[in-house]
Order: sequence, then C-alpha cells, then structure tokens
Amino acid sequence: MKYILIISLLLASCISIKTTDDTNSILDKKKYLSSLDNWTINGRLLIKNSNLNIGSSFSWEKLGDDINLYMFGPFGINSIKLSISNEGIYLHDDNRITRIDNNNLQTQEAFFWAKVYESFNFWLIGLEDPNYPSKIITAEEGYISKLNQRSWAVNYESYQLTGKVLIPKEINLTNDNYEIKLRIDSFRP
Repeated sequence: MKYILIISLLLASCISIKTTDDTNSILDKKKYLSSLDNWTINGRLLIKNSNLNIGSSFSWEKLGDDINLYMFGPFGINSIKLSISNEGIYLHDDNRITRIDNNNLQTQEAFFWAKVYESFNFWLIGLEDPNYPSKIITAEEGYISKLNQRSWAVNYESYQLTGKVLIPKEINLTNDNYEIKLRIDSFRP
C-alpha cells in the first residue's frame, strides 16, 4: 500500500496541468496588434457592386498613420498604388498621380472605401476600430466573428496563426453598395 501511494505521488508530480486564461490571451492579442505602428498584409481581394467587379492581389502597408495599398494582377500587370495619409488620398497609376477627393471620388469608384481607411487598419487584423461605436459578435474562442461599424458589416470567416497571434484569413466586408472579399496570405509586423 505504501508503494502505491509513493508511485501515485511520483506520477502526479510528473503531470503538469496547463491552465490558460483565454480572456487574457485575447486581451494580449488586442494590445499587441493595437501597439504595432508598422505592418504589412499580403493577399487577394475582390471588390464588387452593380457596376464593378475587380479581382486582384494586394499588399497593404501600414506605416504609422500612412497607408500604401498596392493592387496588381498576375506578374504585377496592371499595378496601381493608393497612398493614404493626412495629406490626402493619392492614386498612382500609369505614371500619373491623381488626388482622390469628394469631387472625383465617384470617378474612382474602386476606392470608395478609402474614406474609412483608418477603420480598415483595425478590421484587417481582426479588431474593431476603438474610435467608433460597434456591434460585435464573438466566437466561442473569444475572437470577433462579426462586426458592424461605420455602416459596414465585417464577417471573419476564418483565422490563421501568424507567429504567435491569430489574424483573419478570410474577411467579407459589405455595406449598402459594395462587397469586398479578402483572403490574407501573410502578415508581417
């Protein structure tokens, strides 16, 4: 009997019980991602409405308060760059630079969403924009599965582990006039 007790104690000491607080890991993810000033996401996108159907590869660079969005077809064909900063929104296309403002935003229909680019910085990495009211539905694991903010419905179809943090893999964004589907292939802080 004494040996059974000793063996039981030895076995029990070898077993490690891992406890995690999912709430803390979610808060850590939010804190970590929110603290990043610079990051890059690469993937594919589809922008649709009644007049538009654009499919493209993309690279979204967040550089402090500035954004560079590169959209390009196979082998870099038909590439364009959209630069967004406090100075304005600029389209770089065919060796021309066009400032996009309220006067010509309709002619640049593919970039209608540029007015809410600050929120896209959060939505792309699976966070709500803390500067605007939102309605959030979370998955069992605690991550956002659906988000309504700034007249946009953001559905996170799946997440992927990148480094030590989960970021969205597939995102569908819709408002009254547009639908954007994103598939994120890589994230680099």
